[in-house]
Amino acid sequence: MSAPDTLELWLPHVGSSFTAGGDAGLCLELVEASPLKPNGLPGRPPFSLVFEGDRDRGILPQQIHELTHPELGRRAIFIVPIGATATRVRYEAVFS
Repeated sequence: MSAPDTLELWLPHVGSSFTAGGDAGLCLELVEASPLKPNGLPGRPPFSLVFEGDRDRGILPQQIHELTHPELGRRAIFIVPIGATATRVRYEAVFS
C-alpha cells in the first residue's frame, strides 16, 4: 500500500517528471507543491500540486489520471487544466 498523499510526501519531488496515462503517456513535471489555507476540518492539512506538460501532446481532460513516478510509484489523482501557452499546459491537483 502506498503512503497517503501529504505535502511532505510530494515536496521532495518538485522538479521531477511523472508519466500520465501509462508508458506511452504524457510527461508532466511537478513545478509546485504548496500548502493551502487550513479549512478547519480534521485530517491532513490541505495542499496543491501544479504540473506542467508539453501542449503538443494534447491537453489532458479534467479527471482522475494515473501518474507514475520512479520513487512514488503509481498515484491516481484528480487533475484539472488551469492554463496554457502555445507550448505548455499547467495542471493542478488540490488535496483537502
